[in-house]
Amino acid sequence: MSIKQTLEREWAKKVRRNFDTFYIAVDLHDTIIKSNYDGIATDIFKEAIPCLSYLSSRSDIILILWTGTHPNEIDIYKDMLAPYEISFDFFNENPLEKGDLLSNFNQKFYFNLLLDDKAGFDPHNDYQDVLDFFKNHT
Repeated sequence: MSIKQTLEREWAKKVRRNFDTFYIAVDLHDTIIKSNYDGIATDIFKEAIPCLSYLSSRSDIILILWTGTHPNEIDIYKDMLAPYEISFDFFNENPLEKGDLLSNFNQKFYFNLLLDDKAGFDPHNDYQDVLDFFKNHT
């Protein structure tokens, strides 16, 4: 399934269920920043900047940084992304959605969309599709 198809399906669920918020979990390494496997990676995918900056500005979107990065390094990455106006609401959690009688999000947090290279997200091509989609769905 393409990122466009996933976006259409998940946005339709949001609309059908009359949800106010759309949650996006975003991996760090090889999705926002190119891994270097030697300390702090600093090479940001240029395609990520306009998309994540735009998503960060929307009040109906919650961005969650989804990463295995050590907690003591998270502030370094947040500071690296801040000049591009990219910010995350949460780090490896979504405390706003804990579940109900039908679901339990205590161990697996809730999100509508996952942007992760290991889930098939291609940072060179898919960021533009995500940006275009959300600019057309306000």
